[in-house]
Amino acid sequence: MTDLWSQVTGRSPDMTALAVILRGALAYFVFLAVIRLGGSRTAGELTTLDLVVAITIGTIIGNSLTDYRSSLWIAVLAAATWIGLHWLIAMAALKFPWLRTIVSGRPRVLIDRGKIQEQNLAKAQVNIDRLTQLLREKNVAKLADVEFAILEPDGGLSVVKKAEVLPITPQTLGLRVPPSTLPRTVVADGKVRKENLSALGLSESWLMRELHKQGVKKLKDVVLAQAGDQGSLHLDLKNDVAPVTKPKDNQKMLAVLKKCSADLASFALETKNPEAKELYLRCQERLNQAVKLVNPYLQQG
Repeated sequence: MTDLWSQVTGRSPDMTALAVILRGALAYFVFLAVIRLGGSRTAGELTTLDLVVAITIGTIIGNSLTDYRSSLWIAVLAAATWIGLHWLIAMAALKFPWLRTIVSGRPRVLIDRGKIQEQNLAKAQVNIDRLTQLLREKNVAKLADVEFAILEPDGGLSVVKKAEVLPITPQTLGLRVPPSTLPRTVVADGKVRKENLSALGLSESWLMRELHKQGVKKLKDVVLAQAGDQGSLHLDLKNDVAPVTKPKDNQKMLAVLKKCSADLASFALETKNPEAKELYLRCQERLNQAVKLVNPYLQQG
């Protein structure tokens, strides 16, 4: 046993298969503990220094597993030293901004008020093709839509679009939307999860009433039921059994709004007055945006 342990942890050019397996398993758990003690920084978005540390620790681990003439504990000590220094520098960077700039770099503005900053592109070593690729990754196809684009220290691109191309929000429409809550699973595989119902302030009697409204006769037919905002309930049933529902007031309201939109389009086609036509189309566009915004809430009703 002593000879086997010395093969696992020390220098031994001749190792048995069992010693190789034990050395690999021991190295895994030891290095896992060392990395976890170093914090979660190396698991996040990698800065240049994070990348160097990760590569170095990977090399140390690889060498310790393949070079059986080296001591496993020396490799652990070397990895712990690198992680310790990395942690100390990270803590110091929290206190000293100048050190943070040296370690992580600084953001660079690549587009300022819609204009490409060629000097910053050159400093960041980003060409036009790379810039347009980064914009496309942010779902921005047109440069004309961009107000600011900032290259972050981790290599990601932050994009601020121009106000006129931003999507309609409740705030822009002057609507007050109640705060959302995290949907919770209240039924899974036919079993009620009482703790989730309690967290939402709901009762089992409410759940059974809602299931009955949606045509569910047996609780065991429910694969998944999630309760969310304003007491909404989403169901998935066994064998794709569609719940029987009746049109509700909210759904009727949604139908009325869509009919109003269609009427506005019809008025625009019938009128001969250019100003009236433009007004009808503008009203229809605003109404369609409002319908799109409130549609999820009305569908829940």
